[in-house]
Amino acid sequence: MSEVCVPVTGASRGDRRGPLFRGVGVALVTLFDEHGEIDAPATAAHAAGLVDLGMRAVLVAGTTGEPSSLDPAERAVLLGAVRDALPPGSGVPVIAGTGAPSIREAVALTAAARDGGADAVLALSPPQVSDPRPYYEAVAEAAAEVPVLACHCPDFRPRVPRIHLTT
Repeated sequence: MSEVCVPVTGASRGDRRGPLFRGVGVALVTLFDEHGEIDAPATAAHAAGLVDLGMRAVLVAGTTGEPSSLDPAERAVLLGAVRDALPPGSGVPVIAGTGAPSIREAVALTAAARDGGADAVLALSPPQVSDPRPYYEAVAEAAAEVPVLACHCPDFRPRVPRIHLTT
């Protein structure tokens, strides 16, 4: 499997030039309470603790598996809590995962992340899309001045061995 993650747009909030961050960033796990509800304050505290340990960027609802089970309101709450814990000017970019199976959903998630204070968005294109350009063009338009990191896995499907049965 080949995976490519590249910036689609160049300027970021404040017309920053150069890389979004240098060093190691982390994809946050979303913490849940004993009732199965998101625990945004605990997730934000975890993000701040990771930054204290040296992380240079954090990714909210991006690549750790749970984004597909979070609704847009939960994503917004998580982003807001992490943004509050790592405010603009802290030197630590907060990146929001906005990839989705459809262009429409990815555009809506991207616009919400932009309006919610994300420093950048990371959009994983839908699986088995041979030409992701229309997807990323729509996401970049929704992002406006917020940088878009594109992650495209062109052959992202389970490898199932073929079994040949003879009778």
